[in-house]
Amino acid sequence: MEISEDLHAPVRELRVAELIREHLSGILHKDLRDPRIRPADITVTDVRVSRGGRRAVVYFTCIGHDPEAKSAALKVLCGASGYLRSSLARRHAMRRTPELSFLYDEISERGSRVDDLLASPSLAHRGPEVADP
Repeated sequence: MEISEDLHAPVRELRVAELIREHLSGILHKDLRDPRIRPADITVTDVRVSRGGRRAVVYFTCIGHDPEAKSAALKVLCGASGYLRSSLARRHAMRRTPELSFLYDEISERGSRVDDLLASPSLAHRGPEVADP
């Protein structure tokens, strides 16, 4: 039945995404050599695979929030996407190895900003706001 295949597609895509995340992390830390970046400073946070499995968006963060480091990491990863894709294909026999694109994951920066705001003295010393009756 064709419906059962559609029901399993999202599960398969999640498994492929997790597999790509794990393998890319290993490839970045062991195999990728580029003087512009320190691979140990890059963390693959998430991978989203398209419905057909032809494309994957890889989200990453860098230690620290230096804009130059983010830009360098993005350039290196985009430039190495063919190498990373072929390394994935060699390490794991997938039906189709997706094309990789990379985006910086800003979630950790946003979380840090929220933490900083919550820890700020101006917010810590404010009591609960009570409306006048």
